[in-house]
Amino acid sequence: MNNRIAAWSLSGAKKGTWLIHSTLILPESQIITALDCKSGEAEFLSRMSNLRRLGLLAVGSQPNLSVYTLILENDLPSWSQKWTIHACFPTCVRFAPSLMYIATSSASDNAIRMYSTTSGRQTQVISHPRTITNFAWRQPQAASRDDLILYTVTDDATIRIFLPVLDSPQQLQLHASLDIFSSLPFSAASHHLNQTASTAFWLDREVVENALNETLKKWPDQDNARLRRIKDIKDERWDLFLRVLGDGSVVVSAVANVDRRPPTLLKQFTLQQLPPSTLPGPPSHLFLLPNTDPSMLRLAVSSPLTIFNLSPVAFFDAQNDGLRLSSYLLPRILEEESKIVRLVRTPEGAGVGIVRIMGGEAWRVLNNGTQLVRSGSWCSADHVVVLQRGKSNIFKPLCLCEANQVYV
Repeated sequence: MNNRIAAWSLSGAKKGTWLIHSTLILPESQIITALDCKSGEAEFLSRMSNLRRLGLLAVGSQPNLSVYTLILENDLPSWSQKWTIHACFPTCVRFAPSLMYIATSSASDNAIRMYSTTSGRQTQVISHPRTITNFAWRQPQAASRDDLILYTVTDDATIRIFLPVLDSPQQLQLHASLDIFSSLPFSAASHHLNQTASTAFWLDREVVENALNETLKKWPDQDNARLRRIKDIKDERWDLFLRVLGDGSVVVSAVANVDRRPPTLLKQFTLQQLPPSTLPGPPSHLFLLPNTDPSMLRLAVSSPLTIFNLSPVAFFDAQNDGLRLSSYLLPRILEEESKIVRLVRTPEGAGVGIVRIMGGEAWRVLNNGTQLVRSGSWCSADHVVVLQRGKSNIFKPLCLCEANQVYV
């Protein structure tokens, strides 16, 4: 929040409870715009220093890009700055899987910049023809390989695949692009292009593969078209990309042979297309997550935040039950767009008050933390106390609003 970072960890004593692990406060002039954190990478971190280091943190702010290492001082975790350089408004930062490099994008230009994690030296600038909206590193096929493979997405929903240069493996070059015309026939693509913008995302291969493995374990002796499709995705190690069109229809594309060296035989094709209103319009963000059932997946999109349960067997067979709505967040309210100043909660965490520059609101936490219910609001306040598990609040107001509060 602003110039402050808080790292949280699950409590070992109380199940399902999050506790503050460590904090970092930057100078007030350095408003945080992006960050990425990696932990538990002992092999790489031991190469960086003889000190016992537990994690890496990359922080982008309006004037700078900085890297911090997490160390133990008197058995207390503390963030120590390793280096900082000038960087103009980074909007996204990502450590490479090997942790040897950091990639950044910026609102000031259409380029990906790569830096050495150990020194902060800029190693490459990858220009794009349009604004970059997202990018992701691809995990290498084997733990022993440090291949740099980068996927980027621009504001026209074009995905670009960058692979290492053969005689200079630490440099990347463009090998393939996937736009709407590579996913749909020309007439259909032109129709959607004229209607509204689409969005595109890379589906995390490791998360997908884990679910496919569990799916095949359920039916080890069966052989049908649906399971053969699952087996092909797994065995051929296809990289999957999901495109959401303006009417909520979904196109799933695949790229084969990304792991082949030299990568001269990349093959891209459309896997399937799902009907309109499959998703609530083109989302700004999409995440594929593990499910409580290991053979299933969770698909989270925003905004508005909506969660689906995804069955790989049915989804990749283009069946209606492949994607089922699980939960969704309440619609956005204009008053809740005001900047958050601070949070106030009840001791047991069952109620929380959000104090904003313009007003605020109280929420109750229900169903073991899976549901938030708005219980009241106020126009403005200097001090707020949340009581009765979020059912009532005491605050010093500047004006009185219609809400379920007690006024002092």
